[in-house]
Amino acid sequence: MNQNRINEIYSQLEEISFSIPNFETPDEISTAIHECRKRINEVESLAVEVNRENAKVRRSILSLKKARQISYNQLMSSDERVRKGKSGLDRQAIADALLTDKDQELSDLEAIALELRFLSEAIDLRISNLNKTNSDIRLSWNIMQNTHFISSSEQFKEMPVTELSSEELASLDLSTTPKGQKQQIFDEEDFSSLLESEVKEEPKEEPKPK
Repeated sequence: MNQNRINEIYSQLEEISFSIPNFETPDEISTAIHECRKRINEVESLAVEVNRENAKVRRSILSLKKARQISYNQLMSSDERVRKGKSGLDRQAIADALLTDKDQELSDLEAIALELRFLSEAIDLRISNLNKTNSDIRLSWNIMQNTHFISSSEQFKEMPVTELSSEELASLDLSTTPKGQKQQIFDEEDFSSLLESEVKEEPKEEPKPK
């Protein structure tokens, strides 16, 4: 992966964003969840690409370091140019100078590895933000559902109490007489006969003994 591709991925990350709109219906929330999940998948695809390239670069760095060490040992042991050095430090300096190309290649690979690390952190941050957005959208769904339930309950509380007129009250059967049984209505004669029966049934006082 070269620097151009790294710059392209940064540009893609800037374009992959999602802002929570003002939801009015559950369908809008479902659509938002789908769109947010789609963007998360796009960023995860970039993460796979970057991680694969990062592993490749690290393998190349390790391989190049081993190859350089082998070349360095060979120069120190058998190269005539290195042997011309008057001291050990001189011979090491000559060997390092002969390995400049490998050192430059190693430096380029390490720079790419550093870029990939920063890019990987940017990808992780974008995925984290999108996941938080997805959670906020689902929270909006729960709030909408609870609000709908509360508003439905309030409709019953706000229903006006029906006031009955005197005529309507008069028409209501408020008696406790069982259905099918007529309520007995007493007239004046019934009350008179009732009083007479009570008088007849009143016990007489016995005469006291003298």
